Amino acid sequence: MTVFCIIPCYNSGATITRSVQSVLDQTVPVAEIIIIDDGSDIATKKVLDKLKQDISIVTIITQENKGASAARNTGIQYCSSEYVLMLDADDTFEPEYLEKAIPLIEADAALAMVMCYYYIKNDKEEDIPRALRNASFKEYLFSNYGVACGLYRRKALLDVGGYDEAMLEGYEDWELLLHLKKHKWDFVVLPEYLFNYYNSPNSRNKEALKKDRKIKKFIFLKYKEDYIIHYEDLLAHFTDLVSSKEATILKREQSIDFIIGKSILAPFRKIKSWIS
Repeated sequence: MTVFCIIPCYNSGATITRSVQSVLDQTVPVAEIIIIDDGSDIATKKVLDKLKQDISIVTIITQENKGASAARNTGIQYCSSEYVLMLDADDTFEPEYLEKAIPLIEADAALAMVMCYYYIKNDKEEDIPRALRNASFKEYLFSNYGVACGLYRRKALLDVGGYDEAMLEGYEDWELLLHLKKHKWDFVVLPEYLFNYYNSPNSRNKEALKKDRKIKKFIFLKYKEDYIIHYEDLLAHFTDLVSSKEATILKREQSIDFIIGKSILAPFRKIKSWIS
């Protein structure tokens, strides 16, 4: 049994040493840590060079900037291990993660991944706990119930062709999990907080949220036939989204700040109507 770790890196010089250290701290050692330098800046390259010099099991693969999906796929192709520990360059695992995850994935050949509960870590706020559950393929069509980082079976990743490299703007982890579910691979959730997601200012997830509709449209079109099969669920999903949006607008309009602001602006709007 061998485990390689894949860490895609794009301008993450300030955080990647912390991520690598969390892999080195595992109570079950990994055979190799593959860092994919996805066209990083000079400052990050200097950090990566030092990691390679200081740590014998670190391998750096450099490529032009192609995005996180392509970087991970490069790592998957390079690996010769049965299992792959996928980690982002600003996140960390607790030392016992592999020790507890490996027996689970080895016990069931149908498992593609072992995910675990995790904390969202913010600079100025308390850690936010996130408990996960194993959801169905249909549930994954409408929301991401998983987490990107974890222990994967390499065979499962190759079976679905890895990550979709067309997804350059985010949610590629959701699409991968959805694709694995569609191909009858399963996940298991380790009910312990053994992963830390750092909600950094430059997080790709924050950028993805700004393009939420565009990215979801891509997923909806890619899995069009599956959404058609679950048409009533899709209709209910969008109805709930509209209702939630309307409730948010109504709550805002009933707030004291909105009412006061509206009353203050009213005379100016009336003057504007006279002028026009």
